[in-house]
Amino acid sequence: MSENGMTALCYAAAAGHMKLVCLLAKKGARVDHLDKKGQCALVHSALRGHGDILRYLLTCEWSAGPPQPGALRKSQALQQALTAASSMGHSSVVQCLLGLEKEHEIDVNGTDALWGETGNYGSPACGLGWLS
Repeated sequence: MSENGMTALCYAAAAGHMKLVCLLAKKGARVDHLDKKGQCALVHSALRGHGDILRYLLTCEWSAGPPQPGALRKSQALQQALTAASSMGHSSVVQCLLGLEKEHEIDVNGTDALWGETGNYGSPACGLGWLS
């Protein structure tokens, strides 16, 4: 783990290295681990527009039950990922996340716990218009 709290899985997800993400996850890397900024690998992949990695991480096992210290529930990570992808203008990742609304708890008007913003926050700023 780095001094900023990022694990190898966080770095691989941020850089878009799918093979490494798969290997690390299969070897037991925690997908719900939070770095010192409160971001997990799923959020790092969304920030950088890696929708394929985001979709893969959603298939991995997340901690069930009450949130543990230093971990994030999948529903919270999805809200953060929606805001992150939207703020960076990654429309394909946003569309992917919005397509998951029926399977997972995602609320386009919901406020994420990390930035306190909604999923449609960044779209106009990036010239995308409001997401619908």
